[in-house]
Amino acid sequence: MLIAFRAAAHMNEDDGEQGTGLDTKYTIPSAEVFNKLVLTALKFTPVVLAHHAPYKTLPNGRIKLQATKKSAPANLDRLILSHFSTLLHLIKSLPSTPSAIAGEDHSEAGSLLTMAVTESTKLLPWVLGARKHLRAYLKVLLDLWSSASDSVRIAAFLAIRKMFVAGDEAIKDACLKVSYDLYNWS
Repeated sequence: MLIAFRAAAHMNEDDGEQGTGLDTKYTIPSAEVFNKLVLTALKFTPVVLAHHAPYKTLPNGRIKLQATKKSAPANLDRLILSHFSTLLHLIKSLPSTPSAIAGEDHSEAGSLLTMAVTESTKLLPWVLGARKHLRAYLKVLLDLWSSASDSVRIAAFLAIRKMFVAGDEAIKDACLKVSYDLYNWS
C-alpha cells in the first residue's frame, strides 16, 4: 500500500522530475481512487506502525518507543522515513488555498490537506529521531501556517505544538527559532 501511496503522491510528475527517475509500479486511474488510497494510507499506516513498533506517551507529553518482545522488521526505519518523505511531498503538492483550485469543490480539497497534516502528526513517534526529516516537516508546516486556509493553519499550528511537546530540547529550540524567524519575517 505504501508503494501505491508513493505513486499517488508523485502522480502528476514525469519520471525525470522525481529526482531518481524511478518508474512507479502503480497508476491511479481516477480522483475517487486517489482519495480512497490517500485516506486509507493516512489513516492506517500509524495503526500498523503502532502494532510493529509500539510507543508510550509519558505524563509530560514526551513520546518513548517501547522495546518489543517480537522483533520488528529490520528495514522498518527506512520504510517509515520513506513514507514520511512521500507524505511531505504530498502535503507540498496539495493546494493550500481554495482559490488554487478552479471548478472543483473547495471544501473537499482543503479537507484533504487538513487531513494529511493532522494524520502526519500521528507519525511523529517514529520520526522524532530523524532531525533532517523533522526540519523539512517543520518548514512545510510553517509555510502552511503562514499562507493556507484557516482549517489548514489550525492543523499546522497543532502539528507544530505536538512536535514541540513530544520532542527533546533540540526540537523545542528548532520549533521556537523557526517560529520566531517566521514571525519577524512577516
